[in-house]
Amino acid sequence: MAIIAIQGFLEWFFAGLLASLVGMVTLFAGYVALQMFRNPGRGPGAGP
Repeated sequence: MAIIAIQGFLEWFFAGLLASLVGMVTLFAGYVALQMFRNPGRGPGAGP
């Protein structure tokens, strides 16, 4: 019984870890896309 509970806990733990990693990557990609499209041509290194 305890082994099944531990397996279930590990499954939920890894599922939550994977979901949090996917969420962080999605937020980071959205932030990068927002920075790219918000002010095109402005920023460090842009222009003459």
